[in-house]
Amino acid sequence: EVLAARVAAGLRAGRLRASETLLRSLVANIPGAVYRCACDEHWTMEWLSDEIETISGYPASDFIDTAVRTFASVIDPDDREHVERTVMDAVDAGRPFELEYRIRRRDGGVRWVLERGQAQEAGDGRRWLDGAIFDITVRRSAEQALREHAVVEAQLAEVRASRARILEAADRARREI
Repeated sequence: EVLAARVAAGLRAGRLRASETLLRSLVANIPGAVYRCACDEHWTMEWLSDEIETISGYPASDFIDTAVRTFASVIDPDDREHVERTVMDAVDAGRPFELEYRIRRRDGGVRWVLERGQAQEAGDGRRWLDGAIFDITVRRSAEQALREHAVVEAQLAEVRASRARILEAADRARREI
């Protein structure tokens, strides 16, 4: 009986190690940071993948249990209220959230991120947010370049139209003379 219990425990431990290895492998291949954080004002991280360092410039260990900084502290001050309102509205409605906002990197640069997540209820009444954060700076830069290109094209079209009107007026005036 004791032997059977030990064998069963050993099998469970082996399956758990295999599951953890699989999870680590999957998370390492996601092109974004995966997290679990408390649903609080600081977004206190319980677990955060190492990809956050590529995105923010800060190691994941800085954010775990707010060891060095809160995740809220890297969110651009102009976006913090929007982030909190969007996430909490989704949590209160019991639905997943998705939002784009800026973070301030360690080197002072700004990155646009896309965050997707959902609240999970803990057995003790606390709520956790599980989700992923992706760097979308390149996409946002391309969208901005397209908007600026459209403005330049519109200005160029107006200049061409204006030039045509000027030439037409000059031709009319010449004919009258």
